[in-house]
Amino acid sequence: MSNESDPKSISTLNKEIGRVLKKTRKAKAPRFNQIDLAVATDLQRSYISELENGKRNPTIETLQVICRELNVQMADVIAEAETEYRLSIKRSPEKTPAKTKAKTRAAKTKGKIKAKAKTKSKAQSKTKNSKK
Repeated sequence: MSNESDPKSISTLNKEIGRVLKKTRKAKAPRFNQIDLAVATDLQRSYISELENGKRNPTIETLQVICRELNVQMADVIAEAETEYRLSIKRSPEKTPAKTKAKTRAAKTKGKIKAKAKTKSKAQSKTKNSKK
């Protein structure tokens, strides 16, 4: 089970907030782009992009300004993002250490087999070349 105070969880929730903001912006008007939103909110376009991509954490004040411009309640944006976040947790269960170790072990074994095959084929080609 995921701990919601975990920084990784918070980061995932911020990504969901960004997705909801982007979806809401695009729904407002087909041609209402990041530049239009930036001008209307007095924010940088790059900042809007980083918010929408979950790379920045909006302050409550910033989120309120954006939501006001998009004509949506901030609580609705947060609620939708939280719902999507919870669904994403259910869709992708956390990997258990045993599963991770087994996958790592399998990948290493596969890599060793490939390395042996390469070495064997190089040795065979050297033998063929020396016979000529």
